[in-house]
Amino acid sequence: MLPPASVLHEHEEIKQRWLAAVKFIE
Repeated sequence: MLPPASVLHEHEEIKQRWLAAVKFIE
């Protein structure tokens, strides 16, 4: 069973923010 699209979108957003934060820290 696949999660709702909104959940997937939320995960993508969190991942992007996390990557941006990592780049910012480095």
